[in-house]
Amino acid sequence: MNKILILIVMFFCCINFAFAQQVDNYRQDTTIVYQREKGFFSDPIRSKWRQEVKKEGDTWVLRLYNKKNILQELIPFADKNLEERKGVYTLYQNGCIKEEGNYDKGYKVGEWKYYYPNMTLSDRINYTWDKLYGASLSYWDNGQLKASKNYVNGVKNGEWKFFHKDGKLASTEVYNESGKLEVGIPDSL
Repeated sequence: MNKILILIVMFFCCINFAFAQQVDNYRQDTTIVYQREKGFFSDPIRSKWRQEVKKEGDTWVLRLYNKKNILQELIPFADKNLEERKGVYTLYQNGCIKEEGNYDKGYKVGEWKYYYPNMTLSDRINYTWDKLYGASLSYWDNGQLKASKNYVNGVKNGEWKFFHKDGKLASTEVYNESGKLEVGIPDSL
C-alpha cells in the first residue's frame, strides 16, 4: 500500500514539473523583477493581427491591426524586445477609443479612461503600480455619474456613492481601511 502511495505522489510531482511554466525575470539593481508574458502573442485573437513596430522618441510602439487593417491597439514599450510597457496605451473598438491609460515599468499608473461604444466616458480609474488607488468614477451612458468609489492599494476604502441614471443618489457605502463594509448593504444580500 505504501509503495502505491509513493508512486502516486511521484506521478503527480512529475506532472507538475512537466507543466511548469517558464517565467522570464531579470535583475534590476538588487531587486528581482518578475515580468509577465507579453500577452499579445499568446492571445488567440491578437496573434492573428498584423503587427507594426516603430521607434518613436525613446519608446518602441507596437501597433496591432485587424484583418481589415483597422488599428486595434497601440502599445508603447521601453525596450526593443517589447518586454516592458511604458507610455500611453490605447485600445480601439470599431475605430473608436475604448480604453486609454499610461504604463510605467510594465504597470498601470495614473488615470485610465474607459469609453462606451458611442465614445462617452464610462469610467475614470486611478492606478498605482497596477493597483486601484484613489478615486474611481463610473458614468451612465447619458453622462450622469453612476458611482463614486475610492481605493487604497487595491482595497475598497472610504465612502462609496451610487447614483440612479437621472443623477439622484441611490445608496451609500462606507468601507474601513481593511476594505470591510461598515455602513451599507453587503453584496451578498
